[in-house]
Amino acid sequence: PHTPILQDPKEYLPFLNQLRRLPGSYQKYKIDIHLGRHHKALHHISQCPEKFDECLALIKEHSLYPRALEIFHDRSSSEHQAIARCYGDYLSDEKDYKSAAIVFYRCGCVAESMENFEKAGDWQMTFALSAQLGHDRGQRSQLARKMAASLKSQRNYSAAATVLLQYAEDVEEAMVTLLEGGLWDEALRIVHLHGRRDLIETHFRPQLLESHQNHMSLLPSLSTDLTRHSTRLQLVRELKRKKQEAILEGTYAADEKDADLFSDTSSMTGRSATTSLASSRMTGCVNKTKSHFLHKWLYHNCLILKHTLLHQKKILRLTGSAQEFRVLKIQLSTGLRLLSQFFFCSGNRGRIEESVSQEVEPEGRE
Repeated sequence: PHTPILQDPKEYLPFLNQLRRLPGSYQKYKIDIHLGRHHKALHHISQCPEKFDECLALIKEHSLYPRALEIFHDRSSSEHQAIARCYGDYLSDEKDYKSAAIVFYRCGCVAESMENFEKAGDWQMTFALSAQLGHDRGQRSQLARKMAASLKSQRNYSAAATVLLQYAEDVEEAMVTLLEGGLWDEALRIVHLHGRRDLIETHFRPQLLESHQNHMSLLPSLSTDLTRHSTRLQLVRELKRKKQEAILEGTYAADEKDADLFSDTSSMTGRSATTSLASSRMTGCVNKTKSHFLHKWLYHNCLILKHTLLHQKKILRLTGSAQEFRVLKIQLSTGLRLLSQFFFCSGNRGRIEESVSQEVEPEGRE
């Protein structure tokens, strides 16, 4: 808004006269609002108890919740409760569910707090508040299935199974969830703990065999990828070593077009040093060609950086492949042990494991 000094007196005098008729704190509030000083406006209107609705509207419009809670610090007051509930709604709308749950709990809104803990995936606090709210068995079971579905979507199969077992009292669904997550030993423990050995034949054995077959079908392609990436990594490292030796010996030409062979930032540093030496020899003609050489130098170094980042990406891809193999090896080892235990294979487990180890750890891997 325009300041009064830049306006015609006919425009701002009525505004000043209106301000003079207002009580002291509310007058200051109106001035601060006019000048866009919302924090100061909040401070002044907080001193006008009869204007709390207008105060709350200001807080919501400009998200002044933390400051407002400091001003209305008495937690037992209706003003503090109202601000806290609005703050919880604001945080929930912003998808900061855990913070919203805490704010709601502090102002006594337990149901809203539980709802936000559920959205945040915090199943322990969700069921703690469910008990505090006095939910019956049916309500707990319904909540458990909803919570388990959310946890499974986050690939947290262990927690999902715990929720189904303890709060839905569904042994079969808990076991199926554990099998989906590859948690074979825990699934067996649950089955025997609850006397449901029938689930071994109906669920465990078929799922175990299917999982092992799927893992074995993935092995050849993953092995090929890892071998290819590791071979490339060896080549890059060898070329980098040779180039660094050439730089140190002074036999490396700065204008060679093979900057893409650098695989990390140390290579870029060495190349930049050589480029700097080349640039220093051009200082005699800097008055005529300063701009030209500057652009050329920048382009040259940006090219080095670009290829360096590309090779860093390749190394990260190789690291990811290696990690996949390590996980697969653990899964296969567990699967082979269980296959042997349930008579899917007999007498040749050691030979199979040796074959798998050779497959997932090809020669030349670094």
